[in-house]
Amino acid sequence: MTLSRATTAAVAVGFGLAARLRRAAALHPLGVATPARVHRHGLRQRTGVAWLDEPGVDEALVRFSRAVGLPPPLPDVHGLGIRVLGADGPADLLLSTALWGRLVRHVLRPAWSPRSASYTCVVPFDTPSGSLMVGARPEGEAFALEVAGRGEPWRRFARLVVAAPEQVPTRHEELDLDPVLHPVPDLRMPAWLADLRGPAYAASRQARRRAAGD
Repeated sequence: MTLSRATTAAVAVGFGLAARLRRAAALHPLGVATPARVHRHGLRQRTGVAWLDEPGVDEALVRFSRAVGLPPPLPDVHGLGIRVLGADGPADLLLSTALWGRLVRHVLRPAWSPRSASYTCVVPFDTPSGSLMVGARPEGEAFALEVAGRGEPWRRFARLVVAAPEQVPTRHEELDLDPVLHPVPDLRMPAWLADLRGPAYAASRQARRRAAGD
């Protein structure tokens, strides 16, 4: 599946305009960032993605955010952004509150609290072993990180331990997560989505910088 240049340009213009008007990111304008740690135990059934398959421990940053920016206590689609801090540079993973079942894990779901909701990547990644969903579900004060192939049950590969966040709003640009620029190796966003997101993120980023200079 490919998208026309007109489509990607129109989406980029829309994101840029929204960011300009909001003087913040078009989506997920404010959030709360906090240190975290990913404890990976790996997978027996290999995916071809080393970060999923191999055990290890990663220092990380996590950002909880609201997609539309509705004020609490109103529900919103929450974002769980994970930046894995590695020796070869950062790797970003973006998840959104969504339904968890096999047939509905691609459906966004507004939630009341970011710490009590399930998250998925909504659109599956391309990997050496085929399409793969990545998700997170609450596990006490932490999250279980899991993967699932098409029509398959979830399989846990890691535990994400999140520090108690300081309740200080963080603007998007203070932790500018971008899985197009900073992907997890071999966890590839579908080309059509990367073609759509890349220009849209760039337009939003450029508009925010211009607004900050006004």
